[in-house]
Amino acid sequence: MKGNLLVLLSLLVPLVVAIFTRVETPSWAKGLTAFVLSVAVGVVSVFFGDVQSIELYAGYVVAVIAAAQASYEMLWKPMGVTSWILEHLGRTTRPE
Repeated sequence: MKGNLLVLLSLLVPLVVAIFTRVETPSWAKGLTAFVLSVAVGVVSVFFGDVQSIELYAGYVVAVIAAAQASYEMLWKPMGVTSWILEHLGRTTRPE
């Protein structure tokens, strides 16, 4: 049950990516960041979900990646939420 909750957290992956990247970051880098973060959430989902087989392990990870991408394309991007976060809350200067 806990694993399913963490899969739902994948809906927030695009928002986290927007917070930790800059407006001028190339889209491929944002996509790679989202992919890596999604895989990490998937692995944590497997850990807390007590998964017994490799098929279920892969299923959790793929579900997280798909949910993160779908939430970005169908929810956060059309609403302009990620753009607003990038402009107002994202890093605007390079760390020194």
